[in-house]
Amino acid sequence: MSVLARFSRRFLIHYHEEDKRQHFGYSFVLMLLAAPWLSLWAAIAVVLLIGLLKEVWDHFWGSGFCWIDMTANVFGILSAAPCIWLTSRGLQGLI
Repeated sequence: MSVLARFSRRFLIHYHEEDKRQHFGYSFVLMLLAAPWLSLWAAIAVVLLIGLLKEVWDHFWGSGFCWIDMTANVFGILSAAPCIWLTSRGLQGLI
């Protein structure tokens, strides 16, 4: 089983936890906010870095680094990316 499949399965098992939904939602919203000012790839990198820094913070001063939280961040980013891409393509036709 691939690494992504294992993390996906673990994420779905833990998705009922409020913390995981927050990671997903915050990453999704941060992507939408970053997209107008950055390219899609730069927005992905910035939001992923924010999520990573939050987990490093948790490692030293919080509840500990959690790979499932990082997976939720990635899924939030991956869910927002097509929305951003479709919106930018749609707006290009209108402008």
